[in-house]
Amino acid sequence: MAESLLIHKGSIEFYETYNHNGLVELLNGDNRLFSLLTKSEIDNSGTKIGCICGSEAAKVTDYLSTLNLSQKCKFAWTQDFDNANVCLYALKISSEKGAIITGIDIESSKYEKDRIQIRLKSNAAGLWSEATKRNLNNVIAIVLDDNVIAAPRVMSEINSGEIEISGSFTQTQGRYIATLLNNGALPVSFFVVK
Repeated sequence: MAESLLIHKGSIEFYETYNHNGLVELLNGDNRLFSLLTKSEIDNSGTKIGCICGSEAAKVTDYLSTLNLSQKCKFAWTQDFDNANVCLYALKISSEKGAIITGIDIESSKYEKDRIQIRLKSNAAGLWSEATKRNLNNVIAIVLDDNVIAAPRVMSEINSGEIEISGSFTQTQGRYIATLLNNGALPVSFFVVK
């Protein structure tokens, strides 16, 4: 966990997601992507496109690069510290910057009582309100350096600019995410030398 905190550049983005059916439509019915992923993990109504052993992810990533969807979709894997499997999400490209909001739109965040609380800057609150209204009962993915670190379901429209994310975070995971949200992107990258 400490190594992970050190090596991340810290680019945080929030994306709307395609569910399985939406991605099938975007792929014009082509099911080759789904044949590369573990079928038991695919949920047609959910936004996890599928999962695979982490060592097999490179093969899927190579296939994704051939799809030519960069104007409408960006793919990202989960970052899971406790599991050998990684899961794939299809992120909607919603504007020229791609994400709904990014780390520069966050004023502060903290982890308290099993929840991550985020306060947005005033200029981002309207964008977030519109996004939550469009995505009721859908997932918005929180992406750190192109890896999905959380994918909470939108339960209500959020007009206040105050976001509360609940879920099955451990205290360590919750504090880790809140710390990353507070720090913003670093101007340099670090690598661990052993």
